[in-house]
Amino acid sequence: MEALSRAEEAVREAPREAARAALALSDLYDQHSKAVYRLLLAMLGSPADAEDALSEVFLSAARQDLRRIGSLRAYLLASARHRAIAILRRRRREAPADPSNPCFFDAGSLDAEQSLVAGRIEGALRELPAEQREVVVLKVYEGLTFAEIARLTRARPNTVASRYRYAVEKLRRKLKE
Repeated sequence: MEALSRAEEAVREAPREAARAALALSDLYDQHSKAVYRLLLAMLGSPADAEDALSEVFLSAARQDLRRIGSLRAYLLASARHRAIAILRRRRREAPADPSNPCFFDAGSLDAEQSLVAGRIEGALRELPAEQREVVVLKVYEGLTFAEIARLTRARPNTVASRYRYAVEKLRRKLKE
């Protein structure tokens, strides 16, 4: 009899648990989707592919017990990176980004001069090799340390620092022109 009452209680509690999980996932999406999308777009170069991968990353997160994950941001960025790599492998080559589509700046919030500078920066970022662009996005836009980027990309911290240094040098040269 007691087992039956526990089972009935579990059945009554299930919709409330599902609603709490949906709200938690919605909050997670609101907090981290821009960072995840920016990384995916930087790696994939295609807004459509980045949007598809973003959906897959959060769908995968919905299937996980997120309480067991220490840093949700790091988990989502790592998941996005793995998803992007899988897409790139499937493509066998990287597709160039659409130059008319801004990926790193919200043009609506910029004045004319800032928009011009933002366009030049985005163009220079697109010309970087994918590994360097990835490090720049994670360092500058997401604020990760070299050690965090190294863990995320499974590269040595010195390699990450070198990629960043080379990227900054190329960006300086390109933006000086």
